[in-house]
Amino acid sequence: MSTIDPDAGEVVEAERRLRSAADDGDARAAGKLGELLEERGNLAAAERRYRQAAEAGDRTGIFHLLLLLNRHGDVGDAVELLRRGVDAGHTAAMVALTFTGVLEPAEAEELLRRAAEAGEVTAPRPLAKMYADSGDLATAEWWYRRAIDAGDMTAFRELSAALFGVGRSGDAAAVSREGAEAGDAFSIYSVAMDLLRSGDYVEAEGWFRRAIDAGVVEAMSPFAYMFEKQGDDAAAEEWYRRSLESGHRHSARALAALLAKRGATAEAVEVLRAAVEGSPAWLVNQLEDDLERLTGTV
Repeated sequence: MSTIDPDAGEVVEAERRLRSAADDGDARAAGKLGELLEERGNLAAAERRYRQAAEAGDRTGIFHLLLLLNRHGDVGDAVELLRRGVDAGHTAAMVALTFTGVLEPAEAEELLRRAAEAGEVTAPRPLAKMYADSGDLATAEWWYRRAIDAGDMTAFRELSAALFGVGRSGDAAAVSREGAEAGDAFSIYSVAMDLLRSGDYVEAEGWFRRAIDAGVVEAMSPFAYMFEKQGDDAAAEEWYRRSLESGHRHSARALAALLAKRGATAEAVEVLRAAVEGSPAWLVNQLEDDLERLTGTV
């Protein structure tokens, strides 16, 4: 049987086309080629292609170059490159420079506003957050709406959080529902949580399932809790286990408590001990407290 990857030829051809286009000055192709090279571990070549893309103002190239340089501690080099991009009028560079932490708030606001007013779709949301953090919610809301109009789904979440933070819980819930109806997965999760808190378990179940189907694994643990509140321990156990298997180690505590309640103390102890390894210190302390309560020893 042949061990040749049937897709290998397609990958080679795709790389050839990207390289040819990049060599002809196509910034977008250079950025994509950089991604391909970085995936292979060829970081030096990836950086060269990202630089090519970034210097031409390509948003993807700027983003990936900034991440790559930041991982290697070359922030100064990234800042210099971004400043050149700003001087050349590249709006994506304006936005990226505000994330490096080298600007004063007033400078960052000015750059974000320039980029947003020039049509840069990634600028309205960070600009809105600046206003929200400074307490100017009216202006923040206006810019969040600009971000939403540009297709930035995360703006729904940030706007909802900002409204909730000033006590406008009804408006926050309305924004979450609006985001959910627009297809934002975390807004769907927020709607489910609002319904859970209000005790509307019937409607909440449908929203939780939508959130989980959309890939929001954070929804599994509260979904399990909802079943537990209703006395459906079997469903609760299933979803706590799925949450734990998805990497949410905090679910070990709820799962262990449920197991202990039905007399499966040995399994509960096993679940807690398995979760201790690799957990952050704050969670380890809680897990060990639970173990001590169950066994009298850690």
